[in-house]
Amino acid sequence: MQLVKRAFYTTVSSLRDQLYFIATILLSLCFYFLFLYEKPLNIFPNTDEVDVEAYDDRIDHGNSKVRTFQWTDSLITFQYELDRGFSHPYTGLTFFPKSGMFNLDNFNKVEISFLENSEDNFFLSVNTEDPKVINKKHRLAQRRSHLHVKVKDASKRVVVNLSDLITPNWWYEVIGQSPNEFDDIDLSKTGSMQLTIGVSPRINHLETIKLLSIKIYKDNTVAIFILVGFVVLALFVLVFINWLRLYKLSKTQIEIKYKAVEGTDIGEVDKYDQSFLEYIHTHYDDPDLTLTRVADETGVQERAISKLILDKYNCNFKTYVNRIRVEEAQRLLTNPKLNISEIAYSVGFNSPSAFNKVFKKITGTTPSSLK
Repeated sequence: MQLVKRAFYTTVSSLRDQLYFIATILLSLCFYFLFLYEKPLNIFPNTDEVDVEAYDDRIDHGNSKVRTFQWTDSLITFQYELDRGFSHPYTGLTFFPKSGMFNLDNFNKVEISFLENSEDNFFLSVNTEDPKVINKKHRLAQRRSHLHVKVKDASKRVVVNLSDLITPNWWYEVIGQSPNEFDDIDLSKTGSMQLTIGVSPRINHLETIKLLSIKIYKDNTVAIFILVGFVVLALFVLVFINWLRLYKLSKTQIEIKYKAVEGTDIGEVDKYDQSFLEYIHTHYDDPDLTLTRVADETGVQERAISKLILDKYNCNFKTYVNRIRVEEAQRLLTNPKLNISEIAYSVGFNSPSAFNKVFKKITGTTPSSLK
């Protein structure tokens, strides 16, 4: 685990790895905005490009009526009254482009927001041009496809999936063609959209809808999670590469540790003292190495360890360990394949800044000056 922490710190402090990681993030962002992102399409408010009309079932000899229809650049106020006459009383709003058609092919969500809404059950209809329609002059020649929108209690916003659109059987019957004659719905040629009220009609009641917005957008949640996973994987790969390098480095260091420590001839002390000196020389690269731990592992009292180091090397335990670390770091600095951060962590320092401070205090110069 300690080696993993060192590998992570090496990665985040290495300029080369930082550049690789930033490049991965930028590449992911470019991919997202070039191939996945779609600018939302505002059906309303969008008075410059979209017109709005109110309608009712009187065209089908019904008795429903639009009582009030006020349209500003930020709010539609629509009051209506459903009445018996047509078999299924209805009324609603139609949104159509002032020129051309809506292209909804790359979108998958519709968001509808209300300021006030007395209706909790209606249809969102999408009317598209379909080349399979034979009677082009029919009043309903554009293919009608709808989805059921149910507004939860006290909700002011509802989101529905465009993938839920279906063409109802009544439309096929009206135009006199079979469903088998048609392909999938082509949303790239949408002539208009409608909010149709009358799914659960309340007869002879004055109802009010205040509509704030209708927005069509592409929900890329899954794709974003995949791209974030890709970025995390890239970081993992960089950490793993550094872990592998540090692991190989630690295995190489074991063979030369004693040579890297000048002025520490174990033969100069008696056999009783060799145990803790050898333990220090073998574990100096552990940043958690302490006097207490050396004493616990070797059975030599802390006081005895401190006294021997002071008498023989004229320093305390911490300075002695840091001297060993700096001695080993000087040797590793001759390796052009290792950067300073990697060397700092490999010899037992918790951070490159701590390494630089101790290194300069002991040698009078900085690690970078030896690179």
